[in-house]
Amino acid sequence: MLETQSQPHRGEPRRRLAVFANAAAGRAGGPLDAALAVFERCGVEYRCHWPANGDALRAGIAAVAATVDAVVVAGGDGTVNAALGALAGGTTPLAVLPLGTANDLARTLGIPFDPAGAAAIAVDGSVHRIDLGRVNGRYFCNVAHIGLGVRARNEGLGEGDKRRWRALSYPVALLRTAGRLRSFRLEVEVDGRTERLRALHFAVGNGRYYGGGVPVQAEAGIDDGLLDAYCVPPQGRLGLLRAAWDVWRGGVAGSPVWRAQAQVLTVRTRRHRRILADGEIIAYTPATFEVCPGELPVVIDPGSGDAAAPSIQRLWQGVRNVV
Repeated sequence: MLETQSQPHRGEPRRRLAVFANAAAGRAGGPLDAALAVFERCGVEYRCHWPANGDALRAGIAAVAATVDAVVVAGGDGTVNAALGALAGGTTPLAVLPLGTANDLARTLGIPFDPAGAAAIAVDGSVHRIDLGRVNGRYFCNVAHIGLGVRARNEGLGEGDKRRWRALSYPVALLRTAGRLRSFRLEVEVDGRTERLRALHFAVGNGRYYGGGVPVQAEAGIDDGLLDAYCVPPQGRLGLLRAAWDVWRGGVAGSPVWRAQAQVLTVRTRRHRRILADGEIIAYTPATFEVCPGELPVVIDPGSGDAAAPSIQRLWQGVRNVV
């Protein structure tokens, strides 16, 4: 694993950081340099690592976590997901430098997408413990889903789409694949009862956003000790438009979209189906989803709210307030 290290600084460094960067993330390179410049100006002692894969990332974090004040992950949600196995349940906090495409964990935590602003929070922010979701033993931060979202991610994103469309690449992929998806049946066991559903898309959320700013539930929180699940049923075009409107607004009374909150859900399907979480395939059905309250310490700016949301998301929130 390649490493670079900060130069000695006069006086005692205020913080010691281990920076793990995904060079393949959508905004790596110059933006990372801008973040490291903030660390230099603040007198932070840091070492930057470029792990070759997820296993190397977890091994690298495990090797240094006890010796630093925070582990800084520079990349997208997939890179953060790969780091969870080394940080979950521990005391060393995660600081996020959002250099990926969707950056939904940063969006949920209110971390600005500006690298210098995110770096400043890594230096001076406070530590807050958040929940993690877990499906068949694998952690996730944001949302795990089955059906349309999985197909859109694997078949609707072409070469260069992420670079071209940025956070809009996921809605573009959904539009490309929506007409080719067949519905499927599933059983959901929640709170002691079994629901039999037919679905185009099924999602279980731990955080507030996924897919570049789609809200899981209007009031969802990443520290509320609950999972938020929803299921979009097959229906005509008008019904699907209504369902899409419900999803984008985070829930609408009288909608055909099935919703539930729980600490544990079990999902069964007739055949094994892929489960996509934080941009990666991490499990297959049958699956047990569970929330792990307070499992991950993170560095946040307590007063930021949803400051990380880009202009399109702020516009959408304004529309929601009007409607």
